[in-house]
Amino acid sequence: MPTVHLMAASARFRLLTWRSAAVYAACWVPLAVVYIALLTATSGGTLPVLTVISAALLNTLGPALLGVGVVWMTGRVPFPKRLSADFVAVHLSLAGGFVAAWLWWAFIVVRPLAAASAVDPTIFPYVLPWQAIIGLMLYVVVSGISYAVRGAFLVNSLAVAAATADRLRAEAELAALRAHLDPHFLFGTLHGVMQLLRDDPAHAERALERLAELLRYVLRLDRAHVRLVTLETEWQFVQSYLWLEQLRLGDRLRVDAQLEDDALACMVPPFTLQPLVENAIRHGLSPKPRGGRLRITARTTDDLLELEIADDGLGRLTPPDASVPGLGIQSVVRRLRAHFGDARVGAEIATALGAGFSVRLVVPAQPTDDTAEAR
Repeated sequence: MPTVHLMAASARFRLLTWRSAAVYAACWVPLAVVYIALLTATSGGTLPVLTVISAALLNTLGPALLGVGVVWMTGRVPFPKRLSADFVAVHLSLAGGFVAAWLWWAFIVVRPLAAASAVDPTIFPYVLPWQAIIGLMLYVVVSGISYAVRGAFLVNSLAVAAATADRLRAEAELAALRAHLDPHFLFGTLHGVMQLLRDDPAHAERALERLAELLRYVLRLDRAHVRLVTLETEWQFVQSYLWLEQLRLGDRLRVDAQLEDDALACMVPPFTLQPLVENAIRHGLSPKPRGGRLRITARTTDDLLELEIADDGLGRLTPPDASVPGLGIQSVVRRLRAHFGDARVGAEIATALGAGFSVRLVVPAQPTDDTAEAR
């Protein structure tokens, strides 16, 4: 298998090399066309077409070959963050060498091969400065484009690396969430089950079944490396979680759930709802002596899935620039953006001290894909 991967990588590299060479050669076509036009105009159309074309190609071939060296040197001399005297000196010396080599090519090599007339030495003082200026301009253009292309590739590589880092961070956070069921919640549940064993064994058995459903869901995500689940599957998990929380909080936790069928059929990353529900109960409703109401809604509108988790608990004070406070909420939003893209995920909060807390998420309504969720 490693040999196959190495051969595939080698083939891709060769394809990239040929494409790069073709693009580089195509960039010199305009210069060849300019030479054809100039030779035709200066000769008054008396030179044969093949002579004009061959002379134009030969004149273009020199700077094109020299340009390969310029491109190579831009890789050896990276563009600095701040322009330095050393960087300028290096390129001035390289530009001088480029101009000298091109003049040698144009007057010593090309003219005899192009079957052009002998050069009158008296015109050198007039021609050489212009040729030198043109050569310098070509050097600046080639090196400038080379640095620009390298910069574009670097930016793209950094963007890919950043996207990969975001994806890996999101996966790491998901792994942490999979391993995370609040210990206080687990101990509280087990303590409640122990009390029920004495008073209501049947109810205690149902509580253990709900707890087992939670653990089975987490284990299935770990073993199958599930990256997407239907919102219905996530909601079933949350329902078990809420059932056990109501076992602990009793009438202090009242739940109002309105999830449309179309919304339940959409795909979302696991642990999209549960951390938000846990956050609302732990920070909003549980500390409130009389508890409160938790409202969960899900609907689809214009190919978008809208999720809202709101409570009428304690609420909190947030600074004006706090768009998505809370580690659990941030983790959910980051994972959604890693999957759907930053621009396609909306997150809004509304809260005030004593006035509850609500989170509204908007993501693309991704329909169920039978292959997306491991059963």
